[in-house]
Amino acid sequence: MLYSFKGGKQAKHPRFPDLISDTQGNLYGTAEFGTRTGCDTTYGCGTVFRLTPQGKRTVLNAFLGGEPSAVIMDARGSLYGTTFYDGPSGYGTVFEVSPQGKKTVLYSFSGGRHGAFPQAGLVADAQGNLYGTTSEGGRRCVTAGCGTVFEVTPQGAETVLYAFKGRSDGAVPYARLIWDVQRNLYGTTSGGGGNSSGTVFEVTPQGTETVLYAFQGKSDGAVPYAGLIWDAQGNLYGTTSEGGNSGCNGYGCGTVFELIKSTKK
Repeated sequence: MLYSFKGGKQAKHPRFPDLISDTQGNLYGTAEFGTRTGCDTTYGCGTVFRLTPQGKRTVLNAFLGGEPSAVIMDARGSLYGTTFYDGPSGYGTVFEVSPQGKKTVLYSFSGGRHGAFPQAGLVADAQGNLYGTTSEGGRRCVTAGCGTVFEVTPQGAETVLYAFKGRSDGAVPYARLIWDVQRNLYGTTSGGGGNSSGTVFEVTPQGTETVLYAFQGKSDGAVPYAGLIWDAQGNLYGTTSEGGNSGCNGYGCGTVFELIKSTKK
C-alpha cells in the first residue's frame, strides 16, 4: 500500500479511481473531500494531490467548490479537469492546476445552452483544446437540459459541439470521452435512445452526432455511466450499470459489452 487516506480535512473519497503518472513515477489524482471548509462544511470541497513512489502525498490544490474530476496532464506538467459544482453560477468549471499548485479557472459553466454540471474528466488535442461533457444544460429536456459535448480553448472560450435532445440521440452523459485519429469523439449517455436506456455515440469535429448503439434495457444492458476503450481493430468496450439479467430488484445487475466496428450504424 502506497498511501491510506485519513479522512477529515486530510482528504477522503478519491471520487475517480483513474490515476496518471509523470516520468518520475509520481502519481496524480483527486479526492472528493478535503482540506478547506465549504461544500461539506466538515470535510471540505476536494483536492488535487501528488503521491511520490515512496508514498508521500502533497496537496497541490484544495478547492473552494466541489467534486473535482479525474485529471489529465500536458507536456509542461499542468493538470486539467472539471468540477461538478463551482464557479459564479455553481454549475461547474474547467480548471488548470500548475505544477506549483496554482489553480486557474479556464471556464465557468453558466447553465442553459452552455451546459451545466460536468461529471467527467477531459481529453485534450495537440493544440491544448479541451473536450468533455456536461450532464445537464444544452437543449431543454423535461425540466433541465439533456447535456452537452463541449470544447474549451486554452484561452477559455467554450463551444458546444453538440447538445443532446433527450430523444433517440441520448441524454445525460456522465463519462469521459475518447477519440479516434480523425478527431471524432465517442462516449455514452445514461439516458435517451430508443428505450430510454442510454446510448453509445459519436460526435464529429463539426458537431454532427451519430448514435452507434441504443441500449434496449434487456440482455444487452442499460444505463451506461462509464466511458469507453478501444482495441487495435477499432472495436469499443464499456459497461452498463443495469440490464443483462433480471436480478438486482428487476433492474438487472449490469453488463460488459463490445461494440464491433462493422456494426456501427
